[in-house]
Amino acid sequence: MNSIRTINCKERSGASEDGVTFIHDPAVRKAGIMKSIETVQLHTQKGLWGLLLFLAASLICWSLADYDLFGPLLPGMTQVIEPQTFLSMIDIVFVVSTICDIILISGRLNDGSKPERIWLHVGFRTIFYLFYLLGGFLPLRFFIVFTAGLIVIGFEQAVLYLYESRTVREEQQLLSAMGM
Repeated sequence: MNSIRTINCKERSGASEDGVTFIHDPAVRKAGIMKSIETVQLHTQKGLWGLLLFLAASLICWSLADYDLFGPLLPGMTQVIEPQTFLSMIDIVFVVSTICDIILISGRLNDGSKPERIWLHVGFRTIFYLFYLLGGFLPLRFFIVFTAGLIVIGFEQAVLYLYESRTVREEQQLLSAMGM
């Protein structure tokens, strides 16, 4: 946490030990701590925007699910790959991707590192909507993608919230230890 505060502070004075600069001026330290708290809270709000974007993409895909947008492409595509094989391939990649995401998020929860992949999860889940739409299977798989997306993005948001709560609590303890 100290390295975050010293990066956010413009004035640096004092001894440096193990890459951490100690700042003696209480006003500068307080400004750095407040900046750190604001940065973490802003990051949490971006995660909520990611969830909202996923919900909007889901709504758009739900409205397009019954339309045959890629109908002219399907005859040429079925000569290259069978529709059931295409569905199986998408399902396998989808399941592996979802399991890997949950494992990675659990790892970040365990080690306490800062979650930064919410936009990546939104993009992956939205791409799967497009894959199923391309194959003509979106009406069959919409709720599976939607549920998995909510689980993965919600879990990432929960880890982000826990990280934010812990960081803000630590920063406020530093402020109270300084007597501010």
